[in-house]
Amino acid sequence: MGGVDTANAPADGTKKRKAESTPPDGYVCRLCSTPGHWIQVCPTKKTGTKRQRKSDHVPVPGKDPSPEDIERAKELQKIPPPKCKSLVHFL
Repeated sequence: MGGVDTANAPADGTKKRKAESTPPDGYVCRLCSTPGHWIQVCPTKKTGTKRQRKSDHVPVPGKDPSPEDIERAKELQKIPPPKCKSLVHFL
């Protein structure tokens, strides 16, 4: 128990860095959704570009807000909150 896992270690005893190795078939980078490189060496990570998330969500009427509801909420957020009256503290 508790030993080092050597099943995936190279035969010469050295650890192969991910930057120098090729990912297995089926591996897809989660930053750019492209196969062929590890996430640690993703080209988009170095350039600072951000990926846009792909949403497969389908709005459900009655559960999800409509675009009109979202605009109304944004407008309501612009209203300043009411001023609180000073409270008398009792000791």
